[in-house]
Amino acid sequence: MFNNESVLKSIARRVFPDMGTFSSGGEAGIGLWDARLSVGGGVAWLTVGLGRDELFEIRVQGSRVEAVYAVPAVVEYGDGKRGYGTAWADSRRWKCDWVDVPRVSADIREFFNNTDEFLNEAAKVRRILEGSSAGSREVPW
Repeated sequence: MFNNESVLKSIARRVFPDMGTFSSGGEAGIGLWDARLSVGGGVAWLTVGLGRDELFEIRVQGSRVEAVYAVPAVVEYGDGKRGYGTAWADSRRWKCDWVDVPRVSADIREFFNNTDEFLNEAAKVRRILEGSSAGSREVPW
């Protein structure tokens, strides 16, 4: 049966082949990353992150699939201190039916392969944090 959750799971398994089995709460591991599956309001989405930092998200609503990725960013806390975080950087959309799942999955996998952009943004964040905090907060990489 064609539904948002089943299409999303099929895409996610192709994009993240190392993803484990989903728990009853909709969580699965992908190496060091955590994946959270949510369904509601006619949409299914999978958010992949490391701790509180979101890295990737895939949303399925009917025949529309959207993928979003994040890059490193400087976050400012309520007390004025700065630290490492992530921010959504780019998104892309596809029309998708069951027969399109392999193609859309391959496109999303390629879209998420943004290593150069990620490393460039990480270097910018590192320079900003080193200049503003003088080593008061360790950046986790």
